Amino acid sequence: MTEEKRRTVLRLMVEGHTDAAIATRLGMSARTVANHIKKTADALGSRSRAQLACLLAKSEQFE
Repeated sequence: MTEEKRRTVLRLMVEGHTDAAIATRLGMSARTVANHIKKTADALGSRSRAQLACLLAKSEQFE
């Protein structure tokens, strides 16, 4: 997945879209979306989707 597509997945997650909705919108499987979100959560040390969304929303890359 390209960096741009990963950012799009994460931005849509922060906006509150479900994995299924993100997958449909981007033409990929919901499992692929979930895996990318999990990898980002692991990298940032987030233990929940809500915490991850908060961390991402506050980060510079989403301003």
